[in-house]
Amino acid sequence: MTERVNGYLTMIRTHSGFLVSVERFTALGQVFIPFKSRAIFDSISKPKLMKRIAGAGKTFLASTIIDSLRNTFTSADVAIVFIFGHDEADEDPSSVGFLDKILAQLVYRKRAPCHATAALYKSKSFAEGKVSAKAYQDAIRAEVNRFSRVMFVIDGIDMHVEKERILNRLQKLPDHAQLLVTTREAKYTSKDGHISVLATHGDLESYACSRIEQDEELSALVKQYAPELKFAIIRQVALKSHGLFLLARLHMDMLSRCNDGSLLQKSLSQLPESLNDAYGESMTRIVSQNPFASRCLYWTLYAQRPLTVSELEFAAGFELKGNNALKETSSSEHTMLYETAGLLSIDAMSGTVHLVHKTAKEYLSGPAARVFFPTAKVNIADVCLAIITPDEVIDGCYVNEGGTPQNPRSGLLTYATTYWGHHASEVGEDEQAIQVLIRAFINKLCWRRPPVTRSSVLRLEMPKQLGFGKYFPDWSSLHVLAYFGIMEKAQRLIDQGADLDDCDNQLGITPLHCAVYRGNEEMVELLLNSNANINATCKDGKTVLHMAAEQGHRKLIRFLLHRRVKSRKANQQGETALQLAIGTTHEEATVPLLIKTRFDMDVQNTVTGNTALHRAVDLRRPRIIAFLLEKGANMNVLNRDGMTPLQLACKTDNCEAVSLFLERGAQLEIRSSHGTTALHISALQGNWVVFDLLMIGGADIDAWDSEGDSLLHMQAREPSTTSIAAHLLAQGADIEAYNSQGYTPLQCAAMSGNKPKFLFLVEQGARLDVQTAKGETLLHITPPLNQDCLDIVETLLECRFSANATTLSGLTPLHHLVINAFDSPYPSFKQTADFLSLLLSYGANINAPTASYEAVTALHLAVTAKIPRESLVSLLIEKGASVDTRTSDGRTPLHLAAERGFHDIFQILLDAGADISMKDTEETPTKDNVKGDGQTAIDLVHKHSVHVNWPAHTGKLRPLPAMQQHNGLAATTHSLDSDSEMSQIDQIGGSSLLSENYSNWGSRASSTSMDLSSIISSSC
Repeated sequence: MTERVNGYLTMIRTHSGFLVSVERFTALGQVFIPFKSRAIFDSISKPKLMKRIAGAGKTFLASTIIDSLRNTFTSADVAIVFIFGHDEADEDPSSVGFLDKILAQLVYRKRAPCHATAALYKSKSFAEGKVSAKAYQDAIRAEVNRFSRVMFVIDGIDMHVEKERILNRLQKLPDHAQLLVTTREAKYTSKDGHISVLATHGDLESYACSRIEQDEELSALVKQYAPELKFAIIRQVALKSHGLFLLARLHMDMLSRCNDGSLLQKSLSQLPESLNDAYGESMTRIVSQNPFASRCLYWTLYAQRPLTVSELEFAAGFELKGNNALKETSSSEHTMLYETAGLLSIDAMSGTVHLVHKTAKEYLSGPAARVFFPTAKVNIADVCLAIITPDEVIDGCYVNEGGTPQNPRSGLLTYATTYWGHHASEVGEDEQAIQVLIRAFINKLCWRRPPVTRSSVLRLEMPKQLGFGKYFPDWSSLHVLAYFGIMEKAQRLIDQGADLDDCDNQLGITPLHCAVYRGNEEMVELLLNSNANINATCKDGKTVLHMAAEQGHRKLIRFLLHRRVKSRKANQQGETALQLAIGTTHEEATVPLLIKTRFDMDVQNTVTGNTALHRAVDLRRPRIIAFLLEKGANMNVLNRDGMTPLQLACKTDNCEAVSLFLERGAQLEIRSSHGTTALHISALQGNWVVFDLLMIGGADIDAWDSEGDSLLHMQAREPSTTSIAAHLLAQGADIEAYNSQGYTPLQCAAMSGNKPKFLFLVEQGARLDVQTAKGETLLHITPPLNQDCLDIVETLLECRFSANATTLSGLTPLHHLVINAFDSPYPSFKQTADFLSLLLSYGANINAPTASYEAVTALHLAVTAKIPRESLVSLLIEKGASVDTRTSDGRTPLHLAAERGFHDIFQILLDAGADISMKDTEETPTKDNVKGDGQTAIDLVHKHSVHVNWPAHTGKLRPLPAMQQHNGLAATTHSLDSDSEMSQIDQIGGSSLLSENYSNWGSRASSTSMDLSSIISSSC
């Protein structure tokens, strides 16, 4: 047998992707254990370790294999994962908890999670404890792929409630994940994929010999007789054990209690040959000879959680004598194990007591229970109720009371106050003593309840367990009885007129809520038959259907729906029962039950607007998504954030959900309330895997968002790396596409001063000679924002762009520069000066008039700015602008400054040598109705003398008092706005010019065709 195990270990090292099932030969199960050396045998035979490994042949084999694997594979690229499948103390016995342990070991092996696992740990569903088994499976797969080989050793999975699901999920892992599963049946793999291992005859003989030597009393008894007796014991035990280590141990435990030779020989000749026979023989002796051991066994069997040694000793030694409780003398752990004939073991880590093996629990829970423990459940309920009935215990049960009272019966107090109801509900109504104790406890619980104060309102959710210090002082007797499912007393209270819909408590719950929450089906039926309100809501808005869905009570869901409960009623969070069920560990069982019609799936959350499909996407439940889509859920409903389920999946990077929607033909071009498509959302969130999936599904990459931009236009403006833009182009984005304003991505990059994107787009083949609908070249629309803008302009000029090119309205880049400078509320003078110098250095004509009717120069435009820009005027003059250039109606910059009352600009022009004697060509009527020959700038100053006192002959401005200047300026502004003779010049410097004759940088342009004739003299 040892050679077979070694050969198997060799097979593990060289092959992958198989499941090993350690088979048991009988229906009850045979236990094996391989002994590779005497040293291993000696270590097992120590009494201390026997408590831990009794009946654990498969577990020992698993640990032996783990040691061998760890000694063989020392590389950090190989992971060894060991999971014990069934732990009675486990708070989460579902497949989710099992997979969580596997994932934790894989993460610990690498010391850091992968991206998929990190996303899972940061998810909302993980924080709320609602992660699905599928999500864990995907994370485990991602972690497994980080190793070259992963070896899973799964032990003790036979009793797991979701054994089938767990094994199915593990078998779907990649091929380099190897599985060793110890199980009683070999139905999960082929004949060649499993081996059967049993203890050899020699190993069993060695074990029996070691037990004789270590048991002082048995060893002394054997030494009184011939050596043949010892050899007979060893041979008979090995023979009768049939390769089962557990059976050999039970045999030795039975023989160790023999105190004379005749009894020893008789027992030896009658050794049982199966586990059931061995259990029956041991129980017969225990029940007839040791009541304390019998009580230890049935308390261990029926307890709702594993008891500690002290709790079990207290419970087994508790006897009722009237109103007094006595406790027998406590025994040591060794004595307890000895008296129970080895049927109990103590967990060294937790200190809790368990049956020696799962087969022992199966045997004692069957028909044997009626023979050996006929009154066990009554006795347990009796003890629990006797412990919790005293007044001081009642006072400590409530939420707002102090700690555990110090009394002789407090050893089991926590357990009794928590689980008394479960044990009492299993006792029939004919047990009058139990019924009296229940009535006494319930009455005292009501009579001694403290007043409800703010300090006692600690929780606003239903408790998972009532226990010491956890009872609510505002619950009625019917609430407590409904919570624990005690039918007889509840029926009596109902008959006496108890309020079935009493919700006057901090949670606002009725007795029906309590019964549904705990899954007490008979109690629910009793309350509803007594006309309890099936649609009652608690303070958080939950109905009983919400609670049944949240707790996964399938039978109650069916029953409540059959009784016409309102299935679409929302709680305070706006969720229906269906929406609340999604995200629970029972979702796959409960969600189908809650869908009666198609409309049930499309009901929206009254707070978030989410449908069931939205919630399944948000919580990453692909199986639920697939089911809802199969049932016809609407994929186009918008939630309060304006998103469809597909768009929500794109936002949260839920690739599986996106794939499912694409398979179902989801409409990809549906807009969110913000005007974005699913493709826009995935790109804005940086979820490029989802983006690629949408592209494969046929999404339009050039679609506009609410601002009229495509993704490439948005990227052209963004100061980010070029990788995203490159990805868009690789996916087929049109580099010459126009947005709603008529700009290409290259123009957007130029207008935003995004030099890296501008150069990148040029490298990718974007046209440099592109023009707007108004005939503006890239030189016209590039603003003087920063150095990158100047670099773009310089690049264009080096490509032989004409610095004097005109738009359809006759504006050159220099005109655009000046207009932008006075139109901006905070112009950057340095950038403007550098921009101007750059244009002039490439031949721009600073005195070039516009090609429009007005024929204004850059200096005219600077002077007519609504906000005076003295620095700009000075800069233009410094760069060579003529101060005496006339417009089409003969006005010079000096005329324009005088008309507008811009004193400082007027003085700057005078200082630059402006001719004050020049007259405009506009005809001015006189008093004699004779046409004049025009006006000088001084005439205009005198005409508006309210704000400037101008000596006619000196040509010098005489300053006025501050108040007079202020009033004069205001009067001037009003005068200019109302004076009809200024209307024509206002079209040059005012708002009409800005809106009609040219387009400022970043302005909205027409999206009409750009096939206009080029006005520039040369292009790149």
